[in-house]
Amino acid sequence: GMWMLDGGVGSAMVEMWMMAVPKRKVTPSRRKKRNQFKRLPFVESVVRCAGCGKVNLPHVRCCDVEREDARRGG
Repeated sequence: GMWMLDGGVGSAMVEMWMMAVPKRKVTPSRRKKRNQFKRLPFVESVVRCAGCGKVNLPHVRCCDVEREDARRGG
């Protein structure tokens, strides 16, 4: 029958029937409270690379300059 879990169409119907669904709509305020720690952090300070001029975080070497230094042996 339909309730037999033999891997046929019946098992697919049971899986769809047993899926978790929300009981109520999530309001925008609740969604914001839940996702507030997932947002990107605000970057307060940035510096320009002396070699190529790209904007980067402080104390982070630019990969382009790093590759050139490695080629030169420095």
